[in-house]
Amino acid sequence: MSNYPIIFRPQQRQSIALPLPSSEERIVTANPAEDHFFWYYLSPYFGNQIDHNKQFKSYTPDFVYIDPAANLYIDIECDEPYVYDTGEATHYIGKDRQRDRAFTENGWFVLRFAEEQIITSPESCCLIIAKLIARYSSNKSVLNQFPDTQKIRKIPFWTKSQAEEMAREKQRDRYLNQNEINQEIKAVSETTLLNSLEGFINTETDSQIRETKQIWRKPLAERIEDGYAISGLQIIQYTGNKITLRYSGENLSKFSAGNPLRLSLNQPFDPNNSYACILEEETGNDLILRAGYQTIFPDLDTSRQDWVLDQDSIDVRRYLIAALAEIKESPPIQDKILNILQGKTLPDIPTTNYQQSWEFITDLKLGLSDKQKEALVSAIATQNYYLIQGPPGTGKTRLLAHLATILARHHKRVLVTAFTHTAINNALRTIKETTGYSHIFKVGGEDKTTGLTWEGGEIKNYEYFNNSPYTAESKGLIIGGTCFALRTNRLKGIDFDTVIFDEAGQITLPIALSGMLAGKRHIFIGDHKQMSPVITAKH
Repeated sequence: MSNYPIIFRPQQRQSIALPLPSSEERIVTANPAEDHFFWYYLSPYFGNQIDHNKQFKSYTPDFVYIDPAANLYIDIECDEPYVYDTGEATHYIGKDRQRDRAFTENGWFVLRFAEEQIITSPESCCLIIAKLIARYSSNKSVLNQFPDTQKIRKIPFWTKSQAEEMAREKQRDRYLNQNEINQEIKAVSETTLLNSLEGFINTETDSQIRETKQIWRKPLAERIEDGYAISGLQIIQYTGNKITLRYSGENLSKFSAGNPLRLSLNQPFDPNNSYACILEEETGNDLILRAGYQTIFPDLDTSRQDWVLDQDSIDVRRYLIAALAEIKESPPIQDKILNILQGKTLPDIPTTNYQQSWEFITDLKLGLSDKQKEALVSAIATQNYYLIQGPPGTGKTRLLAHLATILARHHKRVLVTAFTHTAINNALRTIKETTGYSHIFKVGGEDKTTGLTWEGGEIKNYEYFNNSPYTAESKGLIIGGTCFALRTNRLKGIDFDTVIFDEAGQITLPIALSGMLAGKRHIFIGDHKQMSPVITAKH
């Protein structure tokens, strides 16, 4: 008698017409919890080559692994002995013979696991799949994901009469505990999401660095023409962390204050003779730079007039990955944030809070429409989060100004953040012009202050929170800053009652998570039709 797992090999390897259609009949599976449970293990290991709810001929596999390049197609089945409610035998020796033959005659492997193996040893089942992939394709590295996975315990394949006996003895109850399965699904899905986000961060950062290096490989004249470099520069003044360059020709570059650049003698690839820096200011023909992260300018030749500035990229993944690690280490924070992102938690707006907030803003006579009032009141009253969205011209930034000011006047500390400094500065200026609130300032680099000074008004900017006249205990503050600032000495350790994300549609999920860690409540304001975040890699 054979044992699970059972492998039926194809009678001949042949190409299969793709894509396989999705099944329209099997919307709800026979064992949805068990299938979802295994899916959350399969997906991280095998990526988009694993799928479910696909149809081949008249059959719908539980899962399929598809690698057209290797001509490898695997039907993965999870066999339970009987229907839980009725006791009717479902899978047993001979029952699926015709079905399995339909697959193997058309170039498929059929891999069958006993349901008990799926529930009690999911990673061992994944190892069996990985071994099959490694043997019949060039993907040998798939096995590297299972360095310590134990071998699977074999289970004898049962007859129909044995399946019926299992039903009478309710043997599935021995390993099926719905609550435990749901808890395991929850834990695995959350870990999968956070691991996927870490993969996204690494992939995106690596892609940006590759793009920069591809530009560096171009001839200098082409880089200049495309606006990615300036040549013919001479050093006229420098200290250990600041330098002033002067150019005699025309500056065709796309550089602006705050851009990461690399200074070299046309050797941007040479780590020993090129220097990361940030453009602080351009005055006439002079460019003022400060040293980049962990960079100190050495003794540089001031007599040379052939220094080159190239576009560079900044690797900030350490901040975002540290935020993910912080979420993983705290189950309560993980539950709170991920439940919001996955739509499992709705805005918590107590009726009493809502009514009191409505009466309060009505007395203020802010000149808002009913819809604006409803959004403002909900954002004030919510205990966890709220989303305000609308197209351009609907008064979102003005509403943000009233929201931040009302919260600050009620002794709350508010962070106003966005993907760009421009958006943050615009929001802060709107607050100041709309409400005149005085305890408002920006935390960021001096090269990121455009728009904070205007005729008749100013928003103070401090490089670090500790440079401001306030303390970590000060209340009633409106502070502007990026989510990255929260992970550095600029704002690290400063907690907020409310974090307001402006132009939220442009913020990537990892950056949003960094911001959410800093606040008890989160208000997202944006336009769902606004341009999405710029993503350079394929994900």
